[in-house]
Amino acid sequence: MRKPDNLITFKDDKKVYVDPYLWLNDSRMMRECAIKNMGIVKLHDYMVIDALKEKKLIEILSEFKEPQQPVYLYFQQRRYLQPKIRKFIDFFTSDVTK
Repeated sequence: MRKPDNLITFKDDKKVYVDPYLWLNDSRMMRECAIKNMGIVKLHDYMVIDALKEKKLIEILSEFKEPQQPVYLYFQQRRYLQPKIRKFIDFFTSDVTK
């Protein structure tokens, strides 16, 4: 959870304090609430890309979009890699915005 949890910080250190009427810690539920016109959410692209394409959501405040941050996966290379690990690596390294 973000601390403080009523502060949204954008790039260039711009800050907005909010007074939410609904608190959620599940990003899928946040997405669904936004689709049902219950408010605005700040979520990662992969969480909303389909809803944006289907026009269920619209992007607002795009000028405050944060730069992408690299994520690194470290794993022990072996001759045999467990299928669940291989699947996760394949999923994580695929471009979900296509």
